[in-house]
Parts: sequence; C-alpha cells; structure tokens
Amino acid sequence: MKFGTLLATYQGVRREDFANATVSDVSVVDGMMVLTVYQGKTEASRRRFVLHSAIVDAGFAAYVGSRHPDSPLFDVSADKSGNRSDHAGSTLNRWLELIGIKREDETSWHSFRHSWKTVARHYIPHEGTADYLSGSANGSESRKYGTKGKHKGFPLVTLKQNIDLIPADIAEWPLD
Repeated sequence: MKFGTLLATYQGVRREDFANATVSDVSVVDGMMVLTVYQGKTEASRRRFVLHSAIVDAGFAAYVGSRHPDSPLFDVSADKSGNRSDHAGSTLNRWLELIGIKREDETSWHSFRHSWKTVARHYIPHEGTADYLSGSANGSESRKYGTKGKHKGFPLVTLKQNIDLIPADIAEWPLD
C-alpha cells in the first residue's frame, strides 16, 4: 500500500480513486504514467490523470509491471460488495497508529487530501487544473466546459506540467 499512500500524498486522491483500481487502469501515454479512475466516488473523480514524478521515481512502473494485468492494483481486501476502499482506510489508520501519528478524528486518509489541496494552492496556478487532478468537482459552470465526452478533462501534457510543479521533497511544502 506504499503507492496508495504516495498517490494520496502527491495527487490528493480519495481512497476510492485508487483502492478499486486494477493494474490495467495504469498506462503509459507519450512517456507519462497515467491512472484512469473508473470507479470513483463522484462523477468528477472518474477521470484519467498523470502521476507525479515522485511516484514514478519511487518505482511505480516496476511495481505495476510485477502484478498480473487483471489483478487489483493494490492488495487490499474487499468487502462483501467487492469494494476495497474501506479496508484501505482502516489499513492506513492502523499504520498511523503504529508509528504514533494517529490522532482520534484528526488524522485519516482524507487528511492527505486536505494537505494536498493546501499545497496545490501554492504551486498549481490554475484552480481548475488542481481540482481535476484531485477529482474535485468545481462550483463554476464555466469551468465545466470541455469536461464531457471524448475531450473530457485536460490534455495530459498540461496535467504533467502542473502536477510536477509540486516539489517532490515534501519538506518544502507550506503546510501551515
């Protein structure tokens, strides 16, 4: 689940965005690693996005290559309905408790998302791009233009340029 945690840290993804993904949801397009979310929590979360270079540099391609193409992307057990996201959250919470940084009702999977949104405001100049990368719905009707049909989302190269504006060294992040 190392890479699930990295996805939360560097991409601001919900646990639902990755926990139910399969290996075949990951692809390489024009040299960029892409994850397509088909089973996201909301309509906005169903998208394809380019991975931050820190995730790629941590060995994500080798990890994906080591798994069977039809298998889940991560080894997280499913509940009775086949959903893996709740178990991903409880696994992370146990890890946070083990290393001593779990605070009741304050530190959770969603904490990563909130931190990412804070960091994105400092580094990604276009709020719509940051919202798309994290799978957040936007409140502006005009920001919905170009988000449906075969041209849904942003060009991958634009997403790559923006996601990599966030420093790989989290010590540089303004988390105040």
